[in-house]
Amino acid sequence: ALQDVLHLHDVLARVSLARLCHTISTARSLDVERPDIKSQFNSVLYQLLLDPSERVCFEAILCILGKHDNTEKTEERAAGWYRLTREILKLPEAPSNSKDKSQKTRRPQPLIKLVMRRLESSFRSFSRPVLHAAARVVQEMGRSRAAAHALGLQDLDEGAYGNKYDSMDSFDSDMNDSSHPEGIRRTTGVSNAAGGKDTIAGMLASLMEVVRTTVACECVYVRAMVIKGLIWMQSPHESFDELKSIIASELSDPAWPATLLNDILLTLHARFKATPDMAVTLLELARIFATKVPGKIDADVLQLLWKTCLVGAGPDGKHTALEAVTIVLDLPPPQPGSMSGFTSVDRVSASDPKSALALQRLVQAAVWFLGENANYAASEYAWESATPPGTALMMLDADKMVAAASSRNPTLAGALTRLQRCAFSGSWEVRIIAAQALTTVAIRSGEPFRLQIYEFLHALAQGGVQSQLSEMHLSNGEDQGASGTGLGVLITPMIKVLDEMYSAQDDLI
Repeated sequence: ALQDVLHLHDVLARVSLARLCHTISTARSLDVERPDIKSQFNSVLYQLLLDPSERVCFEAILCILGKHDNTEKTEERAAGWYRLTREILKLPEAPSNSKDKSQKTRRPQPLIKLVMRRLESSFRSFSRPVLHAAARVVQEMGRSRAAAHALGLQDLDEGAYGNKYDSMDSFDSDMNDSSHPEGIRRTTGVSNAAGGKDTIAGMLASLMEVVRTTVACECVYVRAMVIKGLIWMQSPHESFDELKSIIASELSDPAWPATLLNDILLTLHARFKATPDMAVTLLELARIFATKVPGKIDADVLQLLWKTCLVGAGPDGKHTALEAVTIVLDLPPPQPGSMSGFTSVDRVSASDPKSALALQRLVQAAVWFLGENANYAASEYAWESATPPGTALMMLDADKMVAAASSRNPTLAGALTRLQRCAFSGSWEVRIIAAQALTTVAIRSGEPFRLQIYEFLHALAQGGVQSQLSEMHLSNGEDQGASGTGLGVLITPMIKVLDEMYSAQDDLI
């Protein structure tokens, strides 16, 4: 009866058939009692890959990949990738309804080959809904592939795929030679370099070449879906340069709506959760958004990404994750030429007043984040400090103390330097937050960091810092007030708190 549904003209009936087959073929309860039923339903599902309708074929691919709603477990997605790359479609004896297929498809075919061919032809379509749906399928493929890599499924060596099918030569001795010309013209070059067209890596490389060209589509919704697909298909071991340049050039287009861009940032977030090793690269991609389109990025979404990456990066990656956040502080300065070493790409971004204001909000968010999380990233807390209070470190002069601090904990020392720079050379709003962040770090950190911040706040209150850091003498165009920084009112109570901490510490000693 189901074979009849395969030939119905009703597209939705065939879509529902794909879902039904998937549900039954993944039902655990049938494992023991009737494994044969599962394989029969699987075989119907695999036949739907040959369906003339894109809608049905894509639904079948998503089902094979283990995507049915958004609650799938990582194991299900990983099993989906395994299915896609390992299973073979053996057609039943009944005549197939796809008349346009040549006789060759009667031979057993690896699913991945059918899927890749179908997707490549879909990406050459001129219909936006088809392009969007195909890009979504690529994104889901990337998700299942990431899940499989995360679980370390054995046998996932994508380069060694061609040899796996030596056993298939009995079915299809000439699959390697002549199955491409009648299919789709293939782009050579990358696919060969990746280890021949018949390795999984080769097929993926060939598909991704076609996907990248789709970024040129004039519809931003298709482009956004393609970029999401590229983010998911990016392997942690490959170079990210191409993806970075695609995103950077895309964001120059003013047509992007803010919701779509924040959606792509959330995709970076999801990708990190799937592959924590990619924290640093994903943060770099997020930085491109911050520099290129600050006005459209929600600071909360960006902070969520920073926080997840910092927490998930593990003890070794925390330093790098924090560094990636501090990069945002080095965004374009308030006036050209006041800091050197910026690429022209970054400097363009704050050209109009609206985006300059938005950029400043992002910098404020980064300064706050840094003050809040520097101690966590550096694992430095006063109550478990390696240096007990009142030791010889207190006797050193300021320069030696800074050197001692940076050799002992480079992560925290680096964050302090950045915050100090923001406290006297940023805009007014940023300076306020930087002073608060410094106090937070001072209270949480042990020596010599606390003393270092204490001295810095004193100097700020008296306005003596500009002369110490003479290379920063360029004003940011604001009157800095009689105290030299205009932060005196704010800093005095902070210094008072630290004074009381020190006098209590002396009493204790």
